[in-house]
Amino acid sequence: MQAHALAKRVKHTHCQKLVVGISGGLDSCLALLASVEALKVLGRPTTDITAISMPCFGTTSRTKSNAELLCTALGVDFRLIDITDTVKSHLRDIAHDENNYNVAYE
Repeated sequence: MQAHALAKRVKHTHCQKLVVGISGGLDSCLALLASVEALKVLGRPTTDITAISMPCFGTTSRTKSNAELLCTALGVDFRLIDITDTVKSHLRDIAHDENNYNVAYE
């Protein structure tokens, strides 16, 4: 159902490429699978999808590996953009200690 709805939207908007944020967790993996199925419905290759992983403090090697392995298995373009330095900069900008794991940290 999700794949067909996405396929309809992709076709209606004449979208050429899909970009999916992939963490290796369940939600993003399901979003990627729905995107792959949507392109199958449209008869388009999975290379029309770019999956971007943006690891940071909370990213484990397992989820990072899961994301890359899934993309490889599906024939999806995988890009890794480490955002650790950027997030540290933003935390400094708002004067938030990166070792304080409260709501602002999330």
